[in-house]
Order: sequence, then C-alpha cells, then structure tokens
Amino acid sequence: MITRANEPQSIGGVLDTGFKIFGAGFMAIVPITFLGTLISAIAGYALTMSMFDAAEAGDPMAGLGAAGVISFIVVLIISLVFFGAALIRTRHIARNEQGSFGSALAGGFKRFPSVLVASIAYGIAIMIGFIALVIPGIFLSVALAFCLYAAAADNKGPFEALSYSYDIVRGNWWRSAAVLTVILIILIVFQLTIVFAAGLFAVAGDPTMGPNLILDVVITPIIGSIISTLSYCLAFAVYDDLKLRKEGSDLADRIEGLGEEA
Repeated sequence: MITRANEPQSIGGVLDTGFKIFGAGFMAIVPITFLGTLISAIAGYALTMSMFDAAEAGDPMAGLGAAGVISFIVVLIISLVFFGAALIRTRHIARNEQGSFGSALAGGFKRFPSVLVASIAYGIAIMIGFIALVIPGIFLSVALAFCLYAAAADNKGPFEALSYSYDIVRGNWWRSAAVLTVILIILIVFQLTIVFAAGLFAVAGDPTMGPNLILDVVITPIIGSIISTLSYCLAFAVYDDLKLRKEGSDLADRIEGLGEEA
C-alpha cells in the first residue's frame, strides 16, 4: 500500500514515491502495458513482413498502401486505449483505490476519445510553438505535459485537461522541467541497461533473414512494457505532487481572500 503524500514533496521525495508506485503496482500495471505493446508489435510486425516480402519481389512500396494505413490506425487506437488503461491502473495503485485489470481497460476505452483529442491538441500546440520560436515549444511541452494524465486518470475533457495541466504547472515550470529531465535520464539509463541483452540477441541473428519474430514480438514488447510502466509511475508521482501544490496555493488564496473580507 502506498502512503499518499498530503503535502508537496522535494524532487527526491517525488521520485521515491514514483519508484514505490512502480514496485507496488508492477504486477498490476505491466500486464496492461505489455498487452498494449504486444498487440501494437504484432500489427507492426505484420506490416514489416509485408514490406519485406514486397522488397524481395522488387517493389518495396507495395507493402504500404491499405495495409500500412490499417496498421497505423490499429496501433494508434490500441496504444491510446492501453495508455489510458495503464494510467487508470497507476492511479488505483498510487491512491490506494479499488480497481482491476478489467475496470482499467474499460476505462481506457471510455476515455479514448478525450485522450485522442488531447494528444492531438498537445502535438499541434507544441508544433506551433516550435515553428514560431523554439522557446515557446519547449515551454508548452512541459506546461501541457500532464494533459493526458488529467484526461485519462481524472476524467477531464480534452481541452479541460490541457488547461488543467497548464494550471498546475504554472508557477512550477522550472521545477517540473527539472524533475521531468531527471526522469528522462533515469529512463534512458534503465533502457540502455535492459536492452543490452536484446542487443546481443539481435547482433547474434542473421540480418539477412528479415524481421525477427522473437525480437519484434516478444522481447521488444517486454522491454517496452517495463519502461512504459516505470515512466507512468514516475510521471504520475510528479502529477500528484503538482496537484497538491495547486490545491495548497488555491487554499492559501482563499484564506487570504477571507482575511481581506474580514
């Protein structure tokens, strides 16, 4: 059981909470992330095989077409549904709520429209920010980073989720950027460590044999599910901490307002 913080934590405290969520929820969250990455990997493998066969037949573009479009749509839907389900399951663990694989998956399907629209809006906002000037793009990438967490885990509409993410990061942008950078470094180190064996496996294979079924459909999903689970747990701890900071700030403002009225 996770002891949820009742006040804002230091960066070290937030990361510690994230690792505790990861440890406590590993067996509950990984099946969701693994199934999502597995289905996506199978769709991707099928497309890769189609392209590989087409290339051997002398027409490398023949493997794209309708198969490519269908694979893209399937991967997009599955990725976002299982992403939402994983965040809901992470919320169950982090907040000591009752939940199950089935309820999280049902929630992922239910929240899919909001997560889809929020992710598209997030991508467009960042793209515009980077096109206009690099700095606005960097600012928005952090300020809106938690919109999908708000959309999936807290049942907010897509644009409400974007606004909410901006609101909780406001006043804590530099802190948020710092802790997200630390998390990124942790994930990179973790990934480099865990993929070492997979890299050896790939090198040992014959690159002329085409797509590797075991590597693409077994090893890669396992690695991806573990890394995804860790990233969700760490980021969710940051999200909850920002919510506490926002609630504390709002409470202070209300108290100050009552004092002025008196």
